[in-house]
Amino acid sequence: MAASGESSISLRRKNQNDGHGTLVVFTNTVRSIVIWVVIQVAIGGALGAVSRFLVNFAFEHTMGSEFPYATMAVNVGGSFLLGIVFVLLGGISGETSRFAPLIMVGFLGGFTTFSTYSLDSWTLFQSGRITEAALYIFGSVFLSLAAIVAGIVLTRSLHN
Repeated sequence: MAASGESSISLRRKNQNDGHGTLVVFTNTVRSIVIWVVIQVAIGGALGAVSRFLVNFAFEHTMGSEFPYATMAVNVGGSFLLGIVFVLLGGISGETSRFAPLIMVGFLGGFTTFSTYSLDSWTLFQSGRITEAALYIFGSVFLSLAAIVAGIVLTRSLHN
């Protein structure tokens, strides 16, 4: 129950095992924590999306837009950063840092672009550039996986 002097909201949710309702109490403290996490994700997401835009802008003005280098760079770089942040914020130990929502879900979620990756893949395929589409699809996946492993291994070795 809520601590003395602390208001609460009670909801009844159906228990799947016995059909009886289970009382769930949300205190102001829990609501405050949830609101703070949502704010972190929103701020991080905005910063990540702006960073992605700036990377795309830089790539298009230096390398052109014939091939989606920027999206690949963002996804591979974001995977590498996620590997580093995962270790630094305690992902290996199972403890969750209070900054995980801001950085991992918010910033890196807004920075990486799987939906854009999918559209770029389809666009290359639709334009008849089958070999480039295949290279892009497989290159992005394998390089991103390699980057996250590299980020984890590098950070573990430096962190120990």
